[in-house]
Amino acid sequence: MEFLIPIITMMVLVGSVTLVVYGISQIRAGHRIFSVHGFLATYMHAAMLAALLILAIGTGSLINAGLSRWVGAEFSYGHHPASAPIDSSMSNTSPEPGVSNEVGGHEREQRRLDEAYRSGLARGIALSVVGLLLYAVHQIIWTTISPEENRWRTRMAFLAVLLVVFGFSGIIMIPVAIESVLDYIFEATGDYHDGPGEVASMAVAFAPVWVGTLVALVRGRARTH
Repeated sequence: MEFLIPIITMMVLVGSVTLVVYGISQIRAGHRIFSVHGFLATYMHAAMLAALLILAIGTGSLINAGLSRWVGAEFSYGHHPASAPIDSSMSNTSPEPGVSNEVGGHEREQRRLDEAYRSGLARGIALSVVGLLLYAVHQIIWTTISPEENRWRTRMAFLAVLLVVFGFSGIIMIPVAIESVLDYIFEATGDYHDGPGEVASMAVAFAPVWVGTLVALVRGRARTH
């Protein structure tokens, strides 16, 4: 999941800039920068944003695990050349009698793919459940303590932040996913290659949140006019 590092870094920067802009706007409006209600609102929605990110990443792992069974394990987890000869000077083990390097390589590759599938499935289930629970708990608490008159405005602001985070993520992931899939289709050979399933699955998981948030904001704007 190395490709997620720049995306998460970008999200942290966006969140930091948002907090700075919020503080400046509060000063110009003559309001206090810090208030208990403002702090709780910021914390609750930051936690819900983090929970949605965890849920989206977990969903992407589950989709990738499913694609490994539907499209093929190498699509999701890449391919290591199974027929490459083993350098005995680099290994302390020797092939079993009657087992060639090629057969042993195929077995190792199959074990690697099976382990990658189990690991991805477990990670997807864990992250999805944790993300869903965290979001539900914070959403229930916020609905309970937030004033009714401010709830709509706060929801619109939260949707705007979601649109920025998931929108930019989708803009980055979707072209990368398309390029990776096309590269896999046209250039995948018996040589080593990384599977495009991971980035494609993350794009599929992030895109619905992006589109749903955009639709909700457009409808909210129409409601205020």
